[in-house]
Amino acid sequence: LHFKFRPHSTVSDMAAQLKAAFPHLSNEAIDDALRRGRGNPDRAVEYLLSDPSPTRNPGPTSARGAPPDLRREPERWFRHFDRNGNGLERHEVIDAVVQTFPGTDRGIVQELISNLWPLFDTDGSGSLSLREFTKRDGLCETLLAQLGEPAR
Repeated sequence: LHFKFRPHSTVSDMAAQLKAAFPHLSNEAIDDALRRGRGNPDRAVEYLLSDPSPTRNPGPTSARGAPPDLRREPERWFRHFDRNGNGLERHEVIDAVVQTFPGTDRGIVQELISNLWPLFDTDGSGSLSLREFTKRDGLCETLLAQLGEPAR
């Protein structure tokens, strides 16, 4: 497959065209492919075609059920939001925090995660492993300390 984009296509234009070509995939999978392809839509398509299990469109969050309690079950919480099984990426963490702590301002969460990310992604992979997330003074403990009790 090859896509023709205007010379100054925006990322959202590219994502919309890829979504039309791959309607069975989630927005996260499309965004992930564009990120891995460094904004090059042809590379993103190569990634989507070569990935044996790209993230399928999971439907609304409620279809997956309520997230596990972060304080009591951090490993289950991690797995609930790690939709593609490659560790929690920034956008997954941001979505997870906003869902877990209703009423939290998304912009503040994005800023918090962006500022703290280098402290927790210790291997520089771009995603957090379960170990990086749950270790002492890891992101899990930091989220609970910064944001308080999760909603139940």
